[in-house]
Order: sequence, then structure tokens, then C-alpha cells
Amino acid sequence: MTLPDLFAPLIASFAITIFILFLARTVAHRRPQAANYLAESIAPGAGFLGGSLQVRGFPKFPPIDSTGWLWWMIVLILLLAPFRKRLPGFEKIFPPTALAILSFLLLKPFIGRSWNGFETVASIVGTFLIWFVGYFLIGRIRHAPRPSQPLFLLAIGTMALAILLTLSGTLSYGLYALALSDVIAASALWSIRPFLRTPLLDSGPAAIVIAIPWIGLLLGGYFFAQLPVVAAILAVFALTTFALPEIPKLRRLPAVPFFLLQLTWLLLPLLLAIFSTGKINSRF
Repeated sequence: MTLPDLFAPLIASFAITIFILFLARTVAHRRPQAANYLAESIAPGAGFLGGSLQVRGFPKFPPIDSTGWLWWMIVLILLLAPFRKRLPGFEKIFPPTALAILSFLLLKPFIGRSWNGFETVASIVGTFLIWFVGYFLIGRIRHAPRPSQPLFLLAIGTMALAILLTLSGTLSYGLYALALSDVIAASALWSIRPFLRTPLLDSGPAAIVIAIPWIGLLLGGYFFAQLPVVAAILAVFALTTFALPEIPKLRRLPAVPFFLLQLTWLLLPLLLAIFSTGKINSRF
């Protein structure tokens, strides 16, 4: 893989996200609902899908690997997003349903081959819970008073995830994560005033568009590569930094110390995960 191959997904994901956010800004006054749809769903989803195409090309249907299922599920979310407020209970029912289906599809290669019935059920339930916890924690960003700050933190954490996945022996997974970090970074830049018109993570669709590849790539690194279980647990724990603003005592801290606390809380487990993965895999 050459250097241009490495930059292609980064450029594509960033450019697509910024372009769609610009479109959202231009239509915000005349069609606010369409602007929200573009900013909250289309921008992050299309940005990641576009970057993914630069890594491995267009996935087959039905997919032959885990990343293909992630790709098509995001396509489905983008198609259904315009109807989320028209269908009763959609915003509450769809995310757990989508994560449950993905948990089954991700583990499908093991079902009936490596695992018995109990192992299959336990693994699917465990995978669903990990995915749902990640979705819940990333969804906390929507409650932040400053949208750009947690988005920048999430972009940094996703870059660390890319390093972690690359060290686990999956360069393609690392590139997918880098493309995702570019999507989040573009959204963070756009959320800084005077650009801000519609915050990216202001609703459920955006949270699930980010959470699906974030946790899905992590699980793929564990099940299909050499990512240690401790490193995977540390990576999921790092996302708890987005729940810190809900602690009353911490919420009263000044902005800069609180940001540094969140940054430390985010990076420390991720750096430990990177160090342990690199040390373990260097032996082989």
C-alpha cells in the first residue's frame, strides 16, 4: 500500500463531510428540517461511507466480511433517517434493533462452527451490550453545552482507535477508523462559531452512525484479528469520558480544567490499550 492509498480515505471522508455540512448551512434558513437531516445523518454517514470506499472499494451484497455489514447498515440508517419523526417509537426502537442484528451478523462465521448454542447466545448478547454501551456513551455528546469540545475529544479518541487496530494486525480497520476520525474532526471544526448552524450530534441518528463503525471496528479487531480482550475493554471504557459532564461536582469545574480531565480520562486507557497490544503482538 502506497502513501497516496493511505491519504485517499482521509481526504475523501473529510471533504464529503464538509461539503454536506456546507449544504446544510445553505438551506438552514429555508428548510431547517432538511438541514438537520443533512447535518445529523447524511454528513457523518456519507463521509464515512465515502472514506470506506477508498480503503477496499464497493462492498458486495450480501457482504462477505464484518466491515461490509457495517457499511450496508449505515446505508440503511441514511435511508430511514428522514422517517424517524414520522414513525412512532422509531428513534427508541431502531437503534437497539439495528445493533442486535449487527451483533448476529458480525458473529455469523462462528455460529454452528466454533460455538455451541450457549456460546452463541452468550456471545451475541455480550456483543450487543458492548455495542449498546458504546452507542449510549457517544450519545451523551448531544447534551454538551459546547458541541465542538466533545467532538474534538471523540476525533482524538478515534485516531487512537485507528492506531490500536493497526497494531492488532488490521491496517484496513485502522484506515476505516482514520476515515471516521476525519468525519468527526470535520464536524467539530464546523461546529465552531461562526460556522455553527445545526450541531452534528444533536439527535439519535448521528450518534448511531458514529457508534456503529466505532464499536464495530473494535469488535472486528477482537474477533477477526489479534486485538487483546483487555485492550478492547480499555477502549470501550475510554468512552465513559463523555458521561463525566453528568456528574454534578465535575460539571462545576472551569472549562479548561474539565476539558483536560476529559482528555486524560479518554487517552489514558487508550494509550494503555495501544501499549499492551503493541507489546503482545511484537512477540509473534
